[in-house]
Amino acid sequence: MRITDLQQSTPQPVSHNPGIKKRMLIAPDQVNNLVYFSEARFPVGESAPAHHHNDMTEVFFIRSGSGSIEINGESYAMKPGQCITIEPGDVHELKNTGDEELVVLYFSVLS
Repeated sequence: MRITDLQQSTPQPVSHNPGIKKRMLIAPDQVNNLVYFSEARFPVGESAPAHHHNDMTEVFFIRSGSGSIEINGESYAMKPGQCITIEPGDVHELKNTGDEELVVLYFSVLS
């Protein structure tokens, strides 16, 4: 059993943009096939540049703020309460296009 307190998790930069900080709730190798489960905080104007993963599915849950996500060249608005699933190979880019911090809970599972 593990219990993780989000407020006691140390913020660390995301690999795609060090201006975005994440707090890991479940770290790699703690749950089979789960790569990680984290909360990311995007300051106004920040983005995680376009990238893809060949070996995993990512799921994003928008907690607060607003932004856009581009998936395979198509842009979609993001708002609180939405859940977005990115399949292996999908090129995706998240952006905070709002006027407040964008907070996203996300996890990845190996395909």
